[in-house]
Amino acid sequence: MLTERLREGSPRSLVHYAELTSDWPSHATRVRNVLGLRLDPARDVSSHPVDGFIDPKLRRRLPGWDQSSVPRFLQELGEKVFQALGDLAENGDSQERAACVDLLGEEYRTLHSDALDLARAHIMRHRTAAAQEARRKDRANARHRGEAAYDASARQDARRTETEHAQLRARVSELESSWVPAVPRDRLSPLQGRSHS
Repeated sequence: MLTERLREGSPRSLVHYAELTSDWPSHATRVRNVLGLRLDPARDVSSHPVDGFIDPKLRRRLPGWDQSSVPRFLQELGEKVFQALGDLAENGDSQERAACVDLLGEEYRTLHSDALDLARAHIMRHRTAAAQEARRKDRANARHRGEAAYDASARQDARRTETEHAQLRARVSELESSWVPAVPRDRLSPLQGRSHS
């Protein structure tokens, strides 16, 4: 259908694949006459290079839908297109046949647009869910980093506090021993008692 849309307004000549591979010279002549082409080399050249290339068994797949996983509604549309283009190949171009192909093209474009809308909605839901999950993980990671930073800060504060306490204890010891020089702390109380008497 894309090819049909791109060639719109240009002359065309269609050939069934099976007929082309079984008798290419006849169909090449017909296409030449319809489109006003010049074949080089001409088709009546003996030992034509195309003879060694075209083989009736040369096909990547057999006709039909058995080998395809295409949904049923697309198979039905594809079959209609195949029949319409086959009619063009067998009977030539006409306004009625071209209109039939155009209608099928419009049906395909509508189907394609609807499919894109469905896919877009599906993609947007998944994108929104993925963004929410990413934000949730970011918050969890930030909380974890914050807790880790808090723990490290708390450990640092504890070490600083312990150092300060050790310094204070040392200073208290120093101050206590300076009240009565050269007197041991265990003898301080009896001395203080005598000085009051």
